[in-house]
Amino acid sequence: MGSPSDPMAGQYVFIYSRIVNDIPCEEDRFIVSVDSVTGDITSYERHWSAPDNAFSVASDPLILKREATFAVLQQAKEKYPEWVNGLRIVSAEIRWKDQHPVGITPRPGSIPLAWKVTFEDDFIRGNSSAIPAVAWVDAQTGSILDFEYRH
Repeated sequence: MGSPSDPMAGQYVFIYSRIVNDIPCEEDRFIVSVDSVTGDITSYERHWSAPDNAFSVASDPLILKREATFAVLQQAKEKYPEWVNGLRIVSAEIRWKDQHPVGITPRPGSIPLAWKVTFEDDFIRGNSSAIPAVAWVDAQTGSILDFEYRH
């Protein structure tokens, strides 16, 4: 048994998102683990599957953050109208929506720039096993690309 002044064993994990045109990717990233005592790198993972030409050429969003969050809140109200009073946006970030099935190479220009909107309601906040809801809104058209909101 060590003394209180002895260093604690463990590791630090650093996640670096791939950046394309100054915008982070959702999936492509590096993960580096470092021993907290020695400072040695204990593991390194590279998750990088999208080719450079797969990202949309449009990297300036036409849809504003408030428009994206409004669209998500409207969709959430339709899905669970009884929870409308407790709806709250947790975050809204512009990102590349670069998720794709393993083994599939995205076509040129097929990865859209999108708003990733995380939100919750009273049910989600009150349920420790629930995860915040996530929706993706196309930053050029305003259409909802993906919507995960479960009770």
